[in-house]
Amino acid sequence: METTKKKKIASLLLCLTFALAVSIPAGTAFASNWQDKYYEISSEGHGYTYTPAQHKDDRTSSWDECRDTSETHTVQIAAESYENGPVVAYPGPKALWWTGKKDYILNNIRENGYEWATLVIEGSPYVWAWGYWSPDSI
Repeated sequence: METTKKKKIASLLLCLTFALAVSIPAGTAFASNWQDKYYEISSEGHGYTYTPAQHKDDRTSSWDECRDTSETHTVQIAAESYENGPVVAYPGPKALWWTGKKDYILNNIRENGYEWATLVIEGSPYVWAWGYWSPDSI
């Protein structure tokens, strides 16, 4: 009898886990505790462009999921001294990015005393990209 009870409890827990997993909407992008923000940016002849700034709460890497782009390009996280102010520093390396790539981007925004981060892309004069990014990835 005890074994039957354990099997029923295990089956119930498995069903609840499955129900929870399918209740999360497909296509929702998350970088741990932050819901990623949609971006659609174009360099309009300059060869580089950046997203609106987001507040960076911790010292973790950032996250970018490129859904589509005109070409392979570089990405980098830049620091701003206030929301949507001028870029004041590039405390991290550039990384090569393309359509379908999703990964963490190293940066030292908070370590250098800044609180605002922006995603910068560089490529040909008319590079464009869209996807989802987050300044934190706990």
